[in-house]
Amino acid sequence: LSGANAAPGTYTLKLYIGDEMQSTTVDLQADPRVEAPLAAYQSQEAMLTALDQMLTQMHDDVNYVRTVKKELKWAQKRLDEDDELSSEAQDLMDKIVVWEEKIIQPKQKTFQDVINFHNKLGADMIYLKSYIDSDDPEPTQGAQERFDDLSDQWNAIVDEKKSIDKAIATFNAAYL
Repeated sequence: LSGANAAPGTYTLKLYIGDEMQSTTVDLQADPRVEAPLAAYQSQEAMLTALDQMLTQMHDDVNYVRTVKKELKWAQKRLDEDDELSSEAQDLMDKIVVWEEKIIQPKQKTFQDVINFHNKLGADMIYLKSYIDSDDPEPTQGAQERFDDLSDQWNAIVDEKKSIDKAIATFNAAYL
């Protein structure tokens, strides 16, 4: 995802080339055509930052569980199909798929697939981020309510992932 609007203020820019670093400060001014208090810009920036953090964690977690699924498939190939661990690996993969499908829609392959397959939490957050990231910095009450709703959904999914992480650790201990 691209970066978002930043609130007016003084920022330090740093450029690293190898071990060398150059820095300078910039004073970011508000658009003079927009009449909004600094608090509105700060509220917008806080909400956008929180969404970016959730989306980053979300994508990192999805990539992680996809790696785990591949490793479980690899382990399953090396186990007897009658082995209890093989069954546990399959159960864990099934849990991961259900968890993952709450976040992303893996069936969407082209831009037209949104017609056939409903978007999930990640897409809803990306849409909200693009809605909030506008020239009018004052987040609407509806945007705040939607942000709160999506945050609650994400927190519940994070809790579910903790149980998956425990199941992964249990499987690893039994497999090794």
